[in-house]
Amino acid sequence: MYQLGFADHIWLRYQYTRAKLLTIEHRLETEFFSPEFMDMLRTANALNKWDMTLDTAQYKRMYQRISAIEFSILCIGEYPIPSIIDIVNSIRLAKGNVFAEWKNSETAKLFEDHGYKNKKQSRGYFF
Repeated sequence: MYQLGFADHIWLRYQYTRAKLLTIEHRLETEFFSPEFMDMLRTANALNKWDMTLDTAQYKRMYQRISAIEFSILCIGEYPIPSIIDIVNSIRLAKGNVFAEWKNSETAKLFEDHGYKNKKQSRGYFF
């Protein structure tokens, strides 16, 4: 069996961190950001081809914000739900076809306004 020697601990740490990051990304893309949108961001970043996006500046900014969330989760171990929801709302409310990968996804349907409203006349309305 081949051994890495003195760098073995670095390789093991990398494998551990990568596994955690894959788990974090899977949850984020499944519950909040959509696989299609995350794939677009990964591809644009890996190939440095932000011009393939509709609005380069907005996509780069969104990539940075999501990366910061992932790093925070990796370090702290908690999902900062208010920050994640803020990003989702930024994506959801973007004008035109910006972030169309997310807007046309199954994940986006989780955040649609279903029109549930309290009626002030109803009994039990407390506001």
